[in-house]
Amino acid sequence: TYKESLGLEKSILSVDALIFMARGLINSFNVKPVNKIIKQAEELLATLTEELVINKTRREAHISFLKGKISDPFFTPEGDIDLALKYYKHSLALGESLGDEVLIGSSLLRIAWGLGAYKGEIDNALEYVEKTLAFAKEANYKVYISYGLLVKASFYHTKGEVTRSITLYEQSLAIAKELNHKRLISSNLNNVADAYRMIGELDHALECSEQSLAQLSKIGDLKRISMTHDFLIQILIEKGDLEQAQQYFNHLEQLNNQLKDKTINLAYLYNKGFV
Repeated sequence: TYKESLGLEKSILSVDALIFMARGLINSFNVKPVNKIIKQAEELLATLTEELVINKTRREAHISFLKGKISDPFFTPEGDIDLALKYYKHSLALGESLGDEVLIGSSLLRIAWGLGAYKGEIDNALEYVEKTLAFAKEANYKVYISYGLLVKASFYHTKGEVTRSITLYEQSLAIAKELNHKRLISSNLNNVADAYRMIGELDHALECSEQSLAQLSKIGDLKRISMTHDFLIQILIEKGDLEQAQQYFNHLEQLNNQLKDKTINLAYLYNKGFV
């Protein structure tokens, strides 16, 4: 009946709203409330009938991806990377069955990052990066090409192939600028700054890191702003500019008091010993 259809439509919209809310909280590194929100979404989803199986499967896939994120040590320090990978692989399988390009690209990248950054399986991780790039190029999905290049660069950076990583960062950065994707621009600038620091190009490192901070300030991402302050302090100490390092440390202290975040507090305490 019409009333039943309307009720089902409201349930679908409610699930979508909960997924959207959970995604926003995770991206702000505010993971604690998300478990309850995901549970509500799953309970609502369970009420949907089989006639709406496509809608249901798509939302199950997105919920699985979110469950991966809240299990991921990147988003929560007490995370379980094996559990996160299990959810990401499930969301990837569902995404592929649905032809959901966003879910496929996102799941591939998170699997790659989890394997490389947290399990140390860089060669295995690079295979997932190549899958991401192949998929993204075929779909002409530029944001995932840029993210794929960024992750690939990060792994070569970790392996000590710094010059190769810089080339990849610059390729990713060019696409990010074309898309005007501020977060992606910032991530590339911050990472390439560290690569330049590693090869002793401190002026170039400082310039890139300051540009990264400028992009983050436009977004208002206080946690990433804090971490960039941490990095800027280290570059300035290496340059011997202790006065400017102290200025950034004062800003970091304010952010640490405001955010009350464990990761930021560790960065603050670490830098406190140098300035």
